[in-house]
Amino acid sequence: MRCTVGVMVLATGCSFAAVQGPPPALPHDRALDCTSSPAVPILDGVVAAAAATAGIAVADQAGPYGWARLAQTDEAVLLFGLGSAVAVSAITGAIRVRRCRSAERERAELGIVTPSADLARDLARDGELAAERGDCGVAAAIAAQLRPLDATAYATYMRDIGVAQCVQFAAP
Repeated sequence: MRCTVGVMVLATGCSFAAVQGPPPALPHDRALDCTSSPAVPILDGVVAAAAATAGIAVADQAGPYGWARLAQTDEAVLLFGLGSAVAVSAITGAIRVRRCRSAERERAELGIVTPSADLARDLARDGELAAERGDCGVAAAIAAQLRPLDATAYATYMRDIGVAQCVQFAAP
């Protein structure tokens, strides 16, 4: 039982850390950087349900008297508390995902079309490989494409020392 509690403690609150809601103001110049997948909140929900189930099982096994009952009651309370914390995380994550999807729909309705973050990531990866090969013209051309496409991806791309030197070298 303690192993189960340990695993659940490690899994606590994934949605708090891994699920990002949309920014307060919708960006028009870059891709929306938020989590639209419900996978992590669903995982948190499963962990919360498992903690609650384990808490019920431990509470049910507690005998009517003695120290064993007290220890099991403490474990049951711990499991219910853990389950509650993970449930709050799951709900928070689900709300963030819903807000992200709503923001994506709003941007589409306003006609704001920005390429996906995957495209920006792929371009940056291609540019980094080009810089490693010494093909600075390609690395610079990709930098020029990334800058208006996704400001965050561009900043990350230009922090790569090899890319920055290559782009500077290719500059007229």
